[in-house]
Amino acid sequence: MRYQRNWEEVKERYSAWWDGSPLDGCLAYITAPKEKLILPETSYIEPENLEVKWTNQELRLNNSLYGFSRTYFGGDSFPYIWVNMGPGVLAAFVGSDHHFGKDTVWFGDKKLIENWENVPAFALNPENTMWKLTSQMTEYFAAVADDRYSVSLTDIGGTLDIIASLRGTETLLIDLLDYPDEVRKTADAIDTLWLECYCQLDSIIRKYMDSTTAWMPLWCPKRWYPLQCDFSAMISPSAFDEFVIPSLEKSISALDYSIYHLDGPGQLPHVDSLLALDGLTGIQWVPGDGNEQNGSEKWFELYRKIQAKGKNLVLTGVKPEYIERLLRNISSKGLYLMAECDSESEADDLLANIKKWCRP
Repeated sequence: MRYQRNWEEVKERYSAWWDGSPLDGCLAYITAPKEKLILPETSYIEPENLEVKWTNQELRLNNSLYGFSRTYFGGDSFPYIWVNMGPGVLAAFVGSDHHFGKDTVWFGDKKLIENWENVPAFALNPENTMWKLTSQMTEYFAAVADDRYSVSLTDIGGTLDIIASLRGTETLLIDLLDYPDEVRKTADAIDTLWLECYCQLDSIIRKYMDSTTAWMPLWCPKRWYPLQCDFSAMISPSAFDEFVIPSLEKSISALDYSIYHLDGPGQLPHVDSLLALDGLTGIQWVPGDGNEQNGSEKWFELYRKIQAKGKNLVLTGVKPEYIERLLRNISSKGLYLMAECDSESEADDLLANIKKWCRP
């Protein structure tokens, strides 16, 4: 790979990490600003407007390559293009309205599920504007990759998160109590479409490369995806077990590997249920805004609990200065760290130290 000098070795390390095989230390996705630019250089193109920013595939490719040429990919890091069309875009694929923002795409101003007596027959319509755009962009990025980068599947979303876009978050919270059967029936339908969407996008990418990644940058030669339910921060453990776990089990059984995106303290009551999922490969912990950052001593007990159950642990956004203490207090087995350094030399020094600090 043009931007990762040790790519073959890195791929072997990821394969071992997924399978639970021994590694020399942990996976360390470490990047920094590049000191010597890789030619040919590209120039950043400023989008004319938000629609161009999100929908112009040539512009998105150009600006991604611009970023790659200015990034030092150290350790187990690698360049990837994320086909980002907004979180939970499956809501738009089945007909929800959308509008482009500066940093994300928003869905669900118009609620498609107005009542449970007339729930639309949701389907993955090949003529849907957002589906066509996403699938075409995925194919374009994969077709022209030429071993320069990996391609990420779009952010399909979690089942209840998608239903919340179609129904409304506050309304859906009440529906769990008043219309549980209807919610479960709709969740089953969304689960089916989720897998259909995943399989189609995965097949597109694999026409051109032997692997995929996701918005969570983990390279994998087999079928994997981040699973999530941000909506679960607002529900009880019993409701999580009733409405979320069945959807997770379906996705897990259809994939070779899976990582649950545990986002913020509101989801901590569900950790035991997640750890009881035998097929779940690992958990990514994200502390959330306003909380102690990843790598802080505050989360050591959580990290150890996840590792004690044999789950891989994914920690993104870790400050370099937190890493030594972290590695001296938790196991490196199944651990993935992601950090950004200020310079190439700092990144190289950190990577050398990580090997010394890691313990089984």
